[in-house]
Amino acid sequence: MKRTLTLFTITAICCAMMVSCKNKQSEPTPEEIEAQKVALADSILAKIDDYAEQYIKAGDDGCILANISLTDEEKLVKPSYLLDPGEVSNFITKEQKINALAIFYMEYFFRLLYNLPTDEVKEVSAKLAFEVNHPIDSDIMTSSKPVSEVIREQYKACRDRGDLAYFWQFQIAILIEFDYLLANNPELLLNRVSEDCFQAYNQQWVNVRKSIEYLSQYDCEIEQINNNIPSSNNGVSAEDAINIYYPTVAKAIETYKEYKSYHIDKRNALLQ
Repeated sequence: MKRTLTLFTITAICCAMMVSCKNKQSEPTPEEIEAQKVALADSILAKIDDYAEQYIKAGDDGCILANISLTDEEKLVKPSYLLDPGEVSNFITKEQKINALAIFYMEYFFRLLYNLPTDEVKEVSAKLAFEVNHPIDSDIMTSSKPVSEVIREQYKACRDRGDLAYFWQFQIAILIEFDYLLANNPELLLNRVSEDCFQAYNQQWVNVRKSIEYLSQYDCEIEQINNNIPSSNNGVSAEDAINIYYPTVAKAIETYKEYKSYHIDKRNALLQ
């Protein structure tokens, strides 16, 4: 199987070798160097697999949109803050395209909530998926599979092809986009969600941040993703930030209202 951490930093490998050499009379052989690389890669993968599984398992319980339904009257007030499919031509870099695909994917389900047209969104999503080599061939927008199963398939595909950076970039964009949607109308959306569902969503945030922060030590692409994520945690951990800003649905509504501009800026930064 192809090794997932194809972008190990040379510095990290060399440091490990230097420590080894100090305790030996001779230089390590190529076989010994390769064995140390494999052992390090396997230990990192085991840790990331654990974070990913926790993230995946929270997918079903934390799927807030699946627990929301609007009245006919509420559906009349259409959201004006969704990404225009016509802007797809403005996205040039691979990062912009991956993030745009995640945004269109999330907004597809949001459009269904409001009975908005979805054909154009599906069309541009298929275009972007082809251009970035999205790991799942099937149309996930119309899939009847549980959220956790879809995410697990994406993770396995990215792991097999040695591109975990893609998986985590896509997932962080999904969460940033959904925070953006919540910030635009927190009372309407969150007042219909149970505490357990919201806490599962919070857990997804914790696990995705832990994964990216951990992997960024070894993979330069993920390090760049981590550096590009704006933070309002003021130096505290993801868990502590949730306890401060999003401990309950009621507190989260207040936070999303107070920090609406922050969530808007963070989402818009995905496309810049």
